[in-house]
Amino acid sequence: MRKPLPAGGLIALMLPESQHWARSILPGLADEIRRHSSLFLVNLHAWKTLEELLNGADPPLGLIGALSEMPPGIRERPPIPCVNISGRARIAGLPTVTHDNRKVGERAAEHLLERGFRNFAFVGVGDFPMSVERYEGFRDTLASEGYETLRVERTELREGQMEGWLEQQSLPLGILGAHDNCARKLCWEAERLGLSIPSEVGVVGVDNDPYYCELSRSPLSSVQLDYEQLGRRAAQRLLAAVHGEGGLEEEIRIAPLNLVERLSSDLLAVEDLLVRRARDVMKAPREGRLGVADLARSLGVSKSSLEKRFKAATGRTVFSVIHQTRMERARLLLEQSGMGVAEISQQIGMSDSKRFSTLFKEAFGETPRAYRQKRQLL
Repeated sequence: MRKPLPAGGLIALMLPESQHWARSILPGLADEIRRHSSLFLVNLHAWKTLEELLNGADPPLGLIGALSEMPPGIRERPPIPCVNISGRARIAGLPTVTHDNRKVGERAAEHLLERGFRNFAFVGVGDFPMSVERYEGFRDTLASEGYETLRVERTELREGQMEGWLEQQSLPLGILGAHDNCARKLCWEAERLGLSIPSEVGVVGVDNDPYYCELSRSPLSSVQLDYEQLGRRAAQRLLAAVHGEGGLEEEIRIAPLNLVERLSSDLLAVEDLLVRRARDVMKAPREGRLGVADLARSLGVSKSSLEKRFKAATGRTVFSVIHQTRMERARLLLEQSGMGVAEISQQIGMSDSKRFSTLFKEAFGETPRAYRQKRQLL
């Protein structure tokens, strides 16, 4: 059994509090610390402040931070337990809790493939582990389906170079930006050049930061990371070290939650205009259920003709895409509205809310109520 830690002891944090990701980590981290100890948290803004605390009468018992380096003044003194949560650096000998960035890249690749893209690029932000690993997951997933991935650095597309780069690419082009800010800039520049988002260029970011995703001219699709779990696991790892437990894992990777689809990637990337029009109809708000026959009638074609052209363009049936679109709309309503499950079921044309819950769980791995409750904790 663990010995109790001193009441009123400190756990130091080094997090950039203005950043969305840092604020998103705190709920899980703080809950875990308070659940299992009587320690307090203090966020520091400089290594000098930490040195002063370490030299004081009551030094912190441990440190969690986005640590890209350890200054000599800290490294050379008897260390306190530390856990690094930086996506930009790994420090030898320092335990790390980070996102499973390969899975992030895999999820983005799967999404763009589902949307019909067959030309792909990754725009990185340097040789940081976060950027490299996301590229590797993206590249390898596409390679397993027979597609190549062009890698380019964001710094290579500055000062008017974006236009020349895009002119060399085959369209429609699916792009993963290493993070949301990078992806948002790609959307802006593509639209400035007169390209259509997402029918010619589809863009996905990472972080699901509302500042970047919602303020983009074309709202940005993004892989949502599990910051609550990352904060929780970092706290667990640090508390174990503070208690002197041995045999602890040196690296913990947290899988992403899901991909939140917005306008920047929400159309099927196909050349057939009829199929793209069909997707527009599927996405439009409507009362009641949309069947394949209803869709064909609204487009002025026969059901069999629509089925054939859909299959040829996407490799999928019309019904499967209608069903996926309904589930995606339900997911967004769960995230962005206060509607109950029964009301959302009606909104997507399903009168049986129990059947809706079953289908939603098949699509996303958890019931609508569990999905909403989990995200309300973030």
